[in-house]
Amino acid sequence: MRKVILLAVCFMFSFLFLGSALAQDVANVYFYRYRGAVGKALKPSVYINEDEMGRLVNGRYFAVKVKPGTYTFRAEDKQAGASVSIEAGKSYYFRTEVATGFWKGHFRLTMVAPEQGEYDIKQLKPNDPEHVKRERYP
Repeated sequence: MRKVILLAVCFMFSFLFLGSALAQDVANVYFYRYRGAVGKALKPSVYINEDEMGRLVNGRYFAVKVKPGTYTFRAEDKQAGASVSIEAGKSYYFRTEVATGFWKGHFRLTMVAPEQGEYDIKQLKPNDPEHVKRERYP
């Protein structure tokens, strides 16, 4: 009986260790949008290497687990974005902002410091699942 219990405990700890090791193989990339009146009904798309990750609802955020590598991040406005070298085990934060245009507003993506991004998303709600296309990349 003791062998069975010991085996079960070892089995559980191996899964905990494996889970934490796997979590370190990726980075968490957060996309978020402040709550505001301008463009409230719009849901801008955010992209990694031209692949849509999801659409941001006003006052919401979502995360994508990304494997290490260099990627291009942008929102709908292709003029503003960032090419970032992603490292495993780290967190990265990107905020969308409305840039007013002549006919309509454009959403731009801005990379923010981890300290600011972590604080900001605590003030927001998670995005609804139907607006998140991918939770892992690639």
